[in-house]
Amino acid sequence: MSLLKIAHVPPATVDTEATVFDAVSMMAREGVGAVAVVGKAGKGDLQGIFTERDVMLRVVQQGLNPRETEVRKVDVLQRLKTAKAVPRTARQVCEFRRRGQKPD
Repeated sequence: MSLLKIAHVPPATVDTEATVFDAVSMMAREGVGAVAVVGKAGKGDLQGIFTERDVMLRVVQQGLNPRETEVRKVDVLQRLKTAKAVPRTARQVCEFRRRGQKPD
C-alpha cells in the first residue's frame, strides 16, 4: 500500500491563532486525528502538530475551554522538532536498490 493512498493530501491545517474548537472541528470535517499548525497570514510554515491526544491531556484534563483556548497555548509549538536532511551514503543507496526501492 502506498503512503499517498492513506495520507491526507493536502494535510488538514489550522493557523496558530485558531482555537482548540476550530482544530477539533477541522479534524472532524476532514476525518483525521491531527492537524498541522501553520503560520498565520498564509505563510504556511509548519509551527506544530495538534492531535486528539492534545485535546484530551492538554485541554480537557486541564479544564480549559476549547472555544477560548488557542492551539498555540496548548504547548504544541514548543514540542515540534525537525530533523536536518542527511545526505544518503552509497551504502544506503545500494540497500534501497537491493529492496527494489528508489532512493529520493
